[in-house]
Amino acid sequence: MGIFTGRDVFWLIGEWRVVSFKNKQYDLSAPSHYHISLPVSDNTFVMLCIITSKIENRVLYYKNINEKAIDSLVAVSPQNIDILRKDSLIDCNRPIYGNKKEVWKKYIIENSFKNIANVYISDNLKSSIIGAVLESPLVKYSIKNMLKT
Repeated sequence: MGIFTGRDVFWLIGEWRVVSFKNKQYDLSAPSHYHISLPVSDNTFVMLCIITSKIENRVLYYKNINEKAIDSLVAVSPQNIDILRKDSLIDCNRPIYGNKKEVWKKYIIENSFKNIANVYISDNLKSSIIGAVLESPLVKYSIKNMLKT
């Protein structure tokens, strides 16, 4: 059995999975964040939605730019996703989406990527996430169309 790097595992993402990484688009001193990967119709692409515990900040942000987008924040807790330490939101308004190679290069700091093994994601939560992406007023139709439903 070989040793897989974070990049090797990233190429294998194609279905529901929780991953963690530091995002190049944020302050480099910011911690890694959990993201949930959603299944897409083309396995060379990836869709990732951030999980944030800064609930009030995220709600206020969308209240100021598009109040309807608040409906596309999916509430989760340690009871839904057992690796979480506190109540959080999955932000389905701004998924990271694109070719895996491009997403890796643009967003992921090389040594920060981790696949979080054995995280159970219920069918109910999966349906809520897909529904939130599809109903988001901020997600482009072309991205919505790539989701496997």
